[in-house]
Amino acid sequence: MRAATLLALAALLPPAGMRPLRYQDVPEAIRTSIAPDAASFGGLLEKIEGRTSERLARGEEEHLVYYVLQSSAFTRRARIEPALSAKEAIESGRVPEAAQARMRDFLAALKRPSQDPRLAHYRDHFRGAGERLQAAYREAMRFLYSKEFGAGGPGVYQTRGHSSDTSLAPCFTVWNALAVLRSLAPGARLNRVLVVGPGLDFAPRTGLRDDVPPQSYQPYLTARALLEWKLADARRLEVDCVDINPRVVRLIGKRNTLLALPRETGNADFLEYVRGLGPRIEVPAVPVRAVQFNILTQRFDPPRRFDLVIATNVLVYFDALELKLALANIHAMLKPGGWLIHNELRPELEEISAALGMPPVQGRTLEIAKGAKAPLMDAFAIHKKN
Repeated sequence: MRAATLLALAALLPPAGMRPLRYQDVPEAIRTSIAPDAASFGGLLEKIEGRTSERLARGEEEHLVYYVLQSSAFTRRARIEPALSAKEAIESGRVPEAAQARMRDFLAALKRPSQDPRLAHYRDHFRGAGERLQAAYREAMRFLYSKEFGAGGPGVYQTRGHSSDTSLAPCFTVWNALAVLRSLAPGARLNRVLVVGPGLDFAPRTGLRDDVPPQSYQPYLTARALLEWKLADARRLEVDCVDINPRVVRLIGKRNTLLALPRETGNADFLEYVRGLGPRIEVPAVPVRAVQFNILTQRFDPPRRFDLVIATNVLVYFDALELKLALANIHAMLKPGGWLIHNELRPELEEISAALGMPPVQGRTLEIAKGAKAPLMDAFAIHKKN
């Protein structure tokens, strides 16, 4: 897959209305801690672009593996839970026969026409045989085993391929954060919103649904939450999305009118939120746009200013230097007095954001589910640009 797919996915040239980040764009407070001069800064950005392209391709291969293990569109074999497959593969040192059987069925299905949008995508973009698919499987299982059963720690995401996965959990987190923000600023009007890395349920790690086409929840549920908490005006609210993955951007560019939401498990508060949404919801009639954009290396030209920026399950992928670039870009895109909501509680993030004049003003930890071994937790932090 990698040779053919990389060419399509790694083309991160700035579209119209964007330009590469410049050294002088970075605030003086953190500029020299990123690079000593403009020349070295240019080399750094080139290196980051290359790393982003490579990680994007690896993330796509990871989603391919999860699709092969779970989809019912091309086989009648039982679905395989990826974490359990990872445990069997790593501890046995081989690709389990059940996974190999599904791979064979998948490769055979690529030779036949299909109306399934996910399978059609892989028929058009996958170039390889069983050996390449098994190599992608082994890499995906190494990450998953380290995350679920090993000692990978939070830093494991900083070398992982860029995932475009999504779920309702971060939407629940943002919904709670907006409730707190309303108490902090009762009269706030957050009509210009940017969602960084909105995600897509194309081939999630668990809970793949073949009965509905791929969907992106966060832009629409964020709009719904803003209107629910009376933090935006229905006629003025606009949601922009940026993502490095062109597949995500293409889907959000197609107007959705109805979302079919996944079935969820979790604790009482989370399930009450899910029940309140219902199994299907009409998408709020607000403009939702998406563009391919690298939050580390690009700037809008002319500049865009937002009342609210949301970045959940995004900042976790960045090392300390990348985190500075991301926060500097977010700071530049916020209006004075604008707000940032994220769910990455790292000490250096608080230090960087404070140095930029965008300190945290509130934070909470949430329990999503009890979990078999440990509770599934999420958190949010709210920052305000001075």
